Amino acid sequence: YTETTKRKLENLGFNNVTRIYPGIDLERYSPTAKNPSLLTQLGLKPEHFVVLYPGEYTRLGATDMLAQTFLRYFQENPDTELRFVFACRVKNEADAVKKQQVQKLFAEAGLLDYVAFSDTISDMSGLYSTADVVIFPVENLKGKFDVPLVIIEAYACGKPVILSDLPQFSEFTNKDICVTIPKDSGEKLIESLAYLKQNETERIRLGENARRFVKDHF
Repeated sequence: YTETTKRKLENLGFNNVTRIYPGIDLERYSPTAKNPSLLTQLGLKPEHFVVLYPGEYTRLGATDMLAQTFLRYFQENPDTELRFVFACRVKNEADAVKKQQVQKLFAEAGLLDYVAFSDTISDMSGLYSTADVVIFPVENLKGKFDVPLVIIEAYACGKPVILSDLPQFSEFTNKDICVTIPKDSGEKLIESLAYLKQNETERIRLGENARRFVKDHF
């Protein structure tokens, strides 16, 4: 799927390797207005600034960082209109346990109103439409293939995306289509979100460029 994997195979002695990016249905994944029914389902309002994490609970190494980062942010900014969505499917018992732990963390802090948990949603393009910013600040890609489709789908939906600086992401990231931050940096994540929240023009620019990038490459 990527030049990085292609080079790995060639270094192992394979000479007949071709890189083919996965394709995205640009009609299904396209910029649309926020989905009212999904907002209601998630306990969100149209005026909320919604941040969506379409990742996993026990893989990728982001859950604990995200939970602690947003817990601290909501404690320090009780009047914020920002809301965070753990858009993570529960795939196994470990995921279920981690989800319960995260929910308990926010419940004990009295902050459950600031977060939502989407679990399985069949209309992924509709889910992306509820977001103002999509984030994927993962620590690793263990157990995932080398082009996480959630990134490309969010691009196709015209969403500004914040990614960690994993080497595997270098082929489909640049300053004109996304925001890149150091992995495991909650501070940089909040800084980037604050900047995008205050700058609608930049959100639009990134989203339009990202969709154009998907048209050209995926």
